[in-house]
Amino acid sequence: RLISEYLRTLDESQLMLAATWLGGRAFGRGHPHRHLKVGPALVRQALLKASGLPLARYRVISNTQNETARTSRLVMEESELAPTPRSLGEIETLFETLATAAGSLERSDLMAENFAKLHPKETESLVRILTGGLRIGSGEGILEEAVGEAFSQKGSAIREAHMLLGDLGKVALLASKGHLD
Repeated sequence: RLISEYLRTLDESQLMLAATWLGGRAFGRGHPHRHLKVGPALVRQALLKASGLPLARYRVISNTQNETARTSRLVMEESELAPTPRSLGEIETLFETLATAAGSLERSDLMAENFAKLHPKETESLVRILTGGLRIGSGEGILEEAVGEAFSQKGSAIREAHMLLGDLGKVALLASKGHLD
């Protein structure tokens, strides 16, 4: 219900982004930059830059966790932050810039710069998308149902469109316009 309510508040471009990201992907199917080339080691490097924590402290935190994203939140909670709100468009630009970055050092610097501006929970969510580990507590089926509920479309129509298109962002946009038939 919360997801469907949120989706209804978004304009077309925001809707496509949010639905894609809630599905755990930075880019929808057919996007020219499908892979960000970001893994746990690169995230660690960016977190160390953004947080200023020593590697030894990072390792202590990391050893208590079983995933990079949760570690990122805990690391950033220990740093001096001045979070500033980021729009969906700004996050989209970050993803595009990461996808076209010349190398891992440039990607690490971009991530560090952005991690330092985000709330620790936002950093965790961003890392989940970057590493392909987003779990919103539900599977794609529940997300499909939320899209259907948000735009008064049948779940079966949403599922079929998602199966055919493979891009929940595009499906959400079509559903918002009533064009699933």
